[in-house]
Amino acid sequence: MKHLYIRMWMAMLTLCVILQGCALFPKEEAIKTVPVPEAAGKPTYDMREVKRGDISKVVVINVQYMPVADEDLTIADTRLPFTEILCSIGDQVEPGDLIARQDCTELEKQLDGLLTEQAQKEMEKSNLEEMRELKTEQQSELWYAASYKERENMQTEEEVYASYTAQIRKVEDRLKVLEILIEECRATIAGRELRTTIHGTVTYMMGMDEKGYLNVASASVVATVSDIANSYFRAETEYFKKFKAGDRYPIMIKSDEYELEVVDAKTISADMKDPGAAKQYVYFRLTSLDVSLENGTRGVIRLTTDSKENVLYIPSKAVHEQSDGRYIVYCFDDNDILNIREVTIGLDTGSFVEVTGGLEEGDQVTVDS
Repeated sequence: MKHLYIRMWMAMLTLCVILQGCALFPKEEAIKTVPVPEAAGKPTYDMREVKRGDISKVVVINVQYMPVADEDLTIADTRLPFTEILCSIGDQVEPGDLIARQDCTELEKQLDGLLTEQAQKEMEKSNLEEMRELKTEQQSELWYAASYKERENMQTEEEVYASYTAQIRKVEDRLKVLEILIEECRATIAGRELRTTIHGTVTYMMGMDEKGYLNVASASVVATVSDIANSYFRAETEYFKKFKAGDRYPIMIKSDEYELEVVDAKTISADMKDPGAAKQYVYFRLTSLDVSLENGTRGVIRLTTDSKENVLYIPSKAVHEQSDGRYIVYCFDDNDILNIREVTIGLDTGSFVEVTGGLEEGDQVTVDS
């Protein structure tokens, strides 16, 4: 009987295995879980550290070079060569000084001939005037000494005077013509000369070839004279109170650096604006003269308007102003969660902001890209 039960259990086990293999019994289902999505990619932030140090607010002031006196010397006919170049860049000149001269050989010969003739005519006129007085007086004596018969063939005193007067007038007419011709000749020569009318420095000379011909084919400025000793730079700025007479500032003109000194506008009789205007003129002078500067040349001065030492600061882009006037920054807490933190600020340089409360040195804040 015992063996019968054992055989029955064995048969049942075998049957279960067979039925399971035939999928007549359902498989045991796995426990379902909530699907976990893959990491969507944590947003990246530009993080900056709260630092301690010195910050400054710097503004750029535009300045313009303005010579007190500036003279461009031009020539009417650029086709003629220059025979005399008497100055070069950097030379000091006085009013009336000859800078350069074109060929005037033929004109000078013509002028010499006219002046010689003028001198001769002046002498001829003087001699005629003396002869008129002498002959008139002699004729008067002869007239009164002659008989009535003799007087019929004699000139009167008035006729002798009129005869010489007519000759004198012819000479005077020629002298007037000579005067006009001489003036025209001198004007033509003057037109071929470059003379300055101001005291200053030669700051420009046009290039010429070995024969004295200009490197241009049309009328142009041949030379420039500037009173650079009394010239100045001018700025129009709302920061005019920051500039004190005697203060010196570096200035960048193109790629070159110069030094300017603040001058009182009254000492150079410069233009002033209405005292109530928000922006005022500030005047500067170069501490060392430079002949290469031209009228209208522009440069920039970097002026420090405010500064703070040993303060906490962060980039200006990290601070966000709210509609109610509060300022906030974004930073991560210890659980790596982005939080909003209110801060108080001080000096804003445009690049960095002083933090007076709400953050500590070493904190990390986000910065707008």
